Amino acid sequence: MLGHVGDHAGERAEAKRIVVGMMVYLAFLLAVRFAAGESTMRPLRGSAIAPFDMALLWLSILGFLLLAFLTIDAAC
Repeated sequence: MLGHVGDHAGERAEAKRIVVGMMVYLAFLLAVRFAAGESTMRPLRGSAIAPFDMALLWLSILGFLLLAFLTIDAAC
């Protein structure tokens, strides 16, 4: 998937660039969220579904970031 066949050092370097980029982006995301002081809970869905809703939200964020940073890394 990453790099060329048999190029494990290149795969590790590519994976490291992607993970570092995602971590920096997530840190910025959390800093903005805590600075704004807003919750991501949807009042219409209520507290019963909140854990599933939060997991789905974070999985979608992480999936988007992975695809975005894979695309950016492939272009460089």
